[in-house]
Amino acid sequence: MAQSRRTGDDQGREAVDATGPASAPGSRFRRFSPANGWSGFITELVIVVLGILIALGTQQAADGWKDRRDVAAFRRALNAELAFNLAAYQTRAAQSDCVVRRLDQLEQWQREWQDGDGPAMSGMIGRPLAPGLHLGGWRSGGAGIAGKMPLEQRLNYTDAYDSFELYDSLRYRELDVWLELFAYDGASRLSPPEVNKLRGLILMARSIDRSMTLNLPSAIEISAQLEVKPEPVDREGQERFIALSGLCAPLAFVRR
Repeated sequence: MAQSRRTGDDQGREAVDATGPASAPGSRFRRFSPANGWSGFITELVIVVLGILIALGTQQAADGWKDRRDVAAFRRALNAELAFNLAAYQTRAAQSDCVVRRLDQLEQWQREWQDGDGPAMSGMIGRPLAPGLHLGGWRSGGAGIAGKMPLEQRLNYTDAYDSFELYDSLRYRELDVWLELFAYDGASRLSPPEVNKLRGLILMARSIDRSMTLNLPSAIEISAQLEVKPEPVDREGQERFIALSGLCAPLAFVRR
C-alpha cells in the first residue's frame, strides 16, 4: 500500500522524466541535413543563382538588341525626312533672287504712287512657292524610341527639326502676305491707304524671305552632323517649278 501511495510530486517527476530533456533552440536546425549533404546543397543553390543571372543577362541583351534595332530603323526614317525637307527648303531658297527683284519692283511702284500719280500695273505679281515638309516621323516620337538615342544625337535631331518647324511657320506667314499682294494685280490706281498698306506688305515679305534664307545654312549644317544630305534635285524640274511662281518675269507698268 505504501508503494502505491505515491505523492503527486513523485508522479509529476516521472511524467517529466518520461518526456526526456527539453530540446535546445538550435537542436532542430542541427538535426536538418540535406539529402545530398551540404556540399551538394550548396552546389545546387549556386546552379540556381547562376541560372537566374544568365536568364536576366540574356533578357537584357535581347532588350538591348531590340532597342538598337528600333533606334536604327527610326533614324533611317528621320534621315529620309530630313533629306526631303532640305531639298524642299533649298527649292524655296532658290526663288529668293526672284522674290527680291519682284519686291524691288513693287517698292518702286509704291514710291511713285506716294505722289498720287503712278503708273498702272500690267501683269501678275505671282508668289513664291514653298514646298511642304515631312515632319510626321519626328512628331510621332517613335513611341518613345527617340529617348533611347544618345543625348547628343537626340539634341541634333531636335535642332534640325526646330529649323524645319521655323521654315514651316514662315512659309505659311509668307503665303498670307503674298495673297494680300494679289489684290494689287493689274491695279491702275492706288488710294493713299492702299499705298501705305502696300509698303507694309513689302516690308513683311522682305523680312520673311530674309529669315528663311538665313535659317537654311544652319539647317544644312545640323543635318550634316547627322550624316544627312539633301535629296538630289532635278534641276530642270526645279526650274519649271520656280517658273510657276510667276516671280521671275518682270512686271510692266504703263502710264495712262
